[in-house]
Amino acid sequence: MSSPTTEDVYDALATVEDPTLGDDVVSLGLVNDVEIDDETLLRRPDGSSFAEGDSILITVTLDAGGRFIFDFQPSGLVFNPAEPAELKIRYVLGDDDFDGDGDVDDDDFAFEAQLAIWQREQSSDPFVRLPSIEIGDDELKADLDGFTGFALAN
Repeated sequence: MSSPTTEDVYDALATVEDPTLGDDVVSLGLVNDVEIDDETLLRRPDGSSFAEGDSILITVTLDAGGRFIFDFQPSGLVFNPAEPAELKIRYVLGDDDFDGDGDVDDDDFAFEAQLAIWQREQSSDPFVRLPSIEIGDDELKADLDGFTGFALAN
C-alpha cells in the first residue's frame, strides 16, 4: 500500500453527503480540491514517521446542520511544512445575502471579503483562522499542516 493520494481524499469526500442538498460534497463542488503530494505526509497522529509504502485511512465528515464545517480524520496527522496539503473550498451554492437582510449589497460584499478557512484540532477547541487565498469567484484555498476540523467562516 502507498501513502494517501489526492484521489484517496476525493474518494473519501465522495462519501460525505450534504444533509441539506442530498448529494455528496464533491459532486456539489463544495470541496473543489485537496492536494497531497508524495512528500506531504510527515508524521502519524502518534508522532511516528511514515515509511515507504505506508498507508493511512482518511475519513471526512460534514456538519449535519449544513454548515461549512468538515472533519478530516485522523486528527493529528502532520504534513510536511515544505510540502503542505492544500484545501480548496467553493461556496458557489451559498446564499450571496450573507447578512440575511433580504438583499445583496455592500455589507454582503464586505462580509464575503472576510471569509477564510478556519481549523480546530478537537471539536471542543476554538477555531483558528488559516491564511486563506481567494483563488476565484466563491472559492478559497489554504495550506494545511495536518488533518483536523475545518470550516469556512467570516
